[in-house]
Amino acid sequence: MNRTAISTLTGGALALLLAATPAAAAERTVSERGAMPADGQVSIENIAGSVKVVGWDRDEISVTGTLGDDVERLDFSAGARASVEVVYKERHARKNGVVRNLLGDGDDAGKGGGADLTVQVPRGCHLEVEVVAAGVDVSGLDGEIEVTSVSGGVDVRGACRRLEIECVSGNVEVDGAGRQTEVGTVSGNLKVRCDDAALELETVTGEATVDCANLRSLEANTVNGTITLSGRPARGAVIEAESVNGSLTLAVPGDVGADFEVTTFNGGIENAFGQKPTRTDRYTPGEEGALQNMGRTMLLMVLRMVLLSIVVLVVGLPSALLHTLLEEVGSDPLLPWIAAGSLAWVLLLGIDGGLIWLGGKMLQRFDVARDKPV
Repeated sequence: MNRTAISTLTGGALALLLAATPAAAAERTVSERGAMPADGQVSIENIAGSVKVVGWDRDEISVTGTLGDDVERLDFSAGARASVEVVYKERHARKNGVVRNLLGDGDDAGKGGGADLTVQVPRGCHLEVEVVAAGVDVSGLDGEIEVTSVSGGVDVRGACRRLEIECVSGNVEVDGAGRQTEVGTVSGNLKVRCDDAALELETVTGEATVDCANLRSLEANTVNGTITLSGRPARGAVIEAESVNGSLTLAVPGDVGADFEVTTFNGGIENAFGQKPTRTDRYTPGEEGALQNMGRTMLLMVLRMVLLSIVVLVVGLPSALLHTLLEEVGSDPLLPWIAAGSLAWVLLLGIDGGLIWLGGKMLQRFDVARDKPV
């Protein structure tokens, strides 16, 4: 994910927010319209208030809404690279008045002199939205969507081609998602509902909830938050979830054939598969879930085949050479077979003894059950 967008937007926004405001002006309405191709690109920037974006079946862009007391003007341009930017007053001043007016204090938070905009764009366009404390609502788009927010909430509805959301403390809700979706928050909560998607989710302390009917892939990470995943993994799907100090919950249909591998360092594992987790090591308090039986069975099968091939080579090759050598010497016809068979039995006994010795040594070192308290 692009982390520079938040820092760039935040740096520019703070300079703007710390400006002083002159006497309040009356709230004004805006209405702009212009041509825009169906596959065009539009960027929208606002600090406070709200931004609502709706897709429609027209090759044009429309902007309507109201500008608050602290807004100087609305910069608008149409075309293949359309732009909507809310410009605030006293951009280079260094006082705190605009911060209080725009963001509010206590119960007045979000009721300052920002801008409330409704933007209608072609459904297949590429949308970019950057806000600080403004709420973002997007619906009806099937192209690419990128949203960057500091403290404003983000709500995206409808399936699109690609979706990327970066939010610091605001909550994120996605209903539909993109076929490729990336969502990241710091302390905000995120909720994703989708029918068919490959997801990448990241949160530091927030709560993440995912419900997907056909999950093609998922990579989820949290530091101190919680992640709850539910739905049906698609055939061949890979799901990876990682937490430092939070909790992870995975709920899948009972008929799903999958290979699960679950490990913890200092936490416990609960599962509905019946197998009990075991200690990973005598020196650490973590556990390992014995839920990957299908994967282990396949691995053991491959190892057995490899071992069998080695045994055939070690036993069969010397025995065959001895048989050929005795036949060339011209001895009794039964002697080559007796000698080769005897050599094979000796080699097999030697291999069995070596495997038994090696198994005993490994059992002494890695027997998990022996280390568990009674």
